[in-house]
Amino acid sequence: MNQQFEETTVAMPSPPSSGAERAQGSVQRVDTVGREIIVLLPTGLAVFNVPCDCSILLRGEPVKLRVIQPDDQVQIAFCSRQGMVVAQLLDVQPDSGFSCFKV
Repeated sequence: MNQQFEETTVAMPSPPSSGAERAQGSVQRVDTVGREIIVLLPTGLAVFNVPCDCSILLRGEPVKLRVIQPDDQVQIAFCSRQGMVVAQLLDVQPDSGFSCFKV
């Protein structure tokens, strides 16, 4: 038996830089063309620019921005760059009952 194995390369998400801030909230809108995501945080609405090299995970697996839907719960690592809030990591969370409006 002569078996041949195909070598595959898996792209691992790059960790956010050490100076990254973190936030958790509920997705309100996803603009796949403009590469922006609007998230309701406990402090209010925030717009994040999502560059092509931003790691986007769903249940630990890499996904495209278009997979994220309104009402998804996300954890975001981000930084400020040239006056914009830029996402470095978007991690879509399973529904945990998180709400910005819980008292």
